[in-house]
Amino acid sequence: MIEGNVLVVSDNSSLCYHARKDLAKYDLNVVVDSSGTVSVSDIRDGFDVIIVSLKDDVIDESKFLQELKRRKMDSLVIVVTDNYSYMSIRDM
Repeated sequence: MIEGNVLVVSDNSSLCYHARKDLAKYDLNVVVDSSGTVSVSDIRDGFDVIIVSLKDDVIDESKFLQELKRRKMDSLVIVVTDNYSYMSIRDM
C-alpha cells in the first residue's frame, strides 16, 4: 500500500475529478483545490506531492514554483501545462 498526501490545485474540474478518483485507488489522501485562486501561503506543509494545473491568466506558475522553493517545502511538485514545457523547481 502507498501512503501519502497529495494536493491537486487546478481550475480544471475534469482534472480534479480524475486525479481524486485515480489517486484514491492507491489509498492516497487527496485534497483538491479547484478554486483557481490558491496562493502558496494557503498551502501548508505536509503534502508529499503537489500537482498544479492553472491557466496563465489565473496564476503565474513559475512565480508559484519560486514561492514554493522560497518556503523550502519538501514536496514533489508536478506542473501540468498544455505547452509541453519542462520546468523544475531546482532550476529556479
